[in-house]
Amino acid sequence: MASSIFAIPFFAIFVLPLIGSYGASFNLVFFYMTWTILIYSHSAFKIELGSTLTVRFFFYVIPSIVFFLFDIFMPSGSVMLKAQGEFGLPAKSKRSKIRRKEFKVAGWSLLNLVSGLALQALIEITRTSYFRCQSTMRLEFLVPMPWEIAVDLLLVIIAREVLAYVIHRYVLHSKHNRVTRRISHYHETWYHSLHAPYPLTAHYDHPLPYLIGTVIPVILPAAVSRLHLITYAVYMTVISLEETLTFSGYLGMPSLLFLGGVARRREMHLLSGAAGNFGPWGMMDWLFRSGVTELANGHAMGETGAVAQPAAPAADVPTVNGEVPNGITSRPSRRSQRLTTEASMRTRSMVVPGTEHIEERVDQVIAQHARRRQRQHRLRREVLSDD
Repeated sequence: MASSIFAIPFFAIFVLPLIGSYGASFNLVFFYMTWTILIYSHSAFKIELGSTLTVRFFFYVIPSIVFFLFDIFMPSGSVMLKAQGEFGLPAKSKRSKIRRKEFKVAGWSLLNLVSGLALQALIEITRTSYFRCQSTMRLEFLVPMPWEIAVDLLLVIIAREVLAYVIHRYVLHSKHNRVTRRISHYHETWYHSLHAPYPLTAHYDHPLPYLIGTVIPVILPAAVSRLHLITYAVYMTVISLEETLTFSGYLGMPSLLFLGGVARRREMHLLSGAAGNFGPWGMMDWLFRSGVTELANGHAMGETGAVAQPAAPAADVPTVNGEVPNGITSRPSRRSQRLTTEASMRTRSMVVPGTEHIEERVDQVIAQHARRRQRQHRLRREVLSDD
């Protein structure tokens, strides 16, 4: 497995020209030599997992760990790069001490990443051994042309966007039946316990909603279309870089090309209490008008014009075995109710006079807030009853 990892063609393509003054002809000959040796000396199963592991390691794990440690040990320098300021730090403040919770989030993220690789390996073994089908990736001597790579890459990215949007909105945030309620409960009490995205949180969630909502939308389009191995490596590189940059919380690096908007959409999905922004890149949210944007006054507004406001923090949160359950808040206290009333009054005062349907929007804010508080209280009682 180790030899197949370091013999991956894209590794030779990108690394060799940087470490030597070789011409294009030599690089091309070296590539085809490496490619020929690779496809004749290793099985498709080893090459697929080896390429996935290599891309994830170099383009997600290493940079995300570096960003995470930078946020933890140098918060004063990191806060200047954060889009949310101190609130975007793992500890929410540059003066806070390092807590076990941040490292627990990082540990679960890496463990989920390994579980995703295990699921991919299980699918490949089941496909080839039990159903006697071809491997999910095409391993051919002929290398696809650049335009073929671009077309295949565009198709699988669109398929991933559609699949991730549908699963995220109608499974991870659905209450229609017992199964989706349970999955939604896990997702809300794990991922939505985060205050804001920060490095390594791209893969933080309960294992069940993580495999359904993060792993399946990535590997299923590639498996159905049977991408060429080189196209698959490029596809995984794009996904890994997207997750690394958009979940970093930094204002500078994610602004490259369109990733700045993607990063802000990730943040607003958490800050708005899952009021919108269900797709990774926002194409489906734009199409179905489920996007959430940030207003100048700090509130979140959907593309339909409805204001979405996250739940106010609750006081006197109960503990279970000395710890606060992830993402669970208590019944609204008098102080939180007063804060809610003041927030609605500020919303009324900041609306421009003469705007239509003002009262309707304010009522929507209050109604959404009340429903969210009731849902959180119901989840708290379920967790306490299960414990």
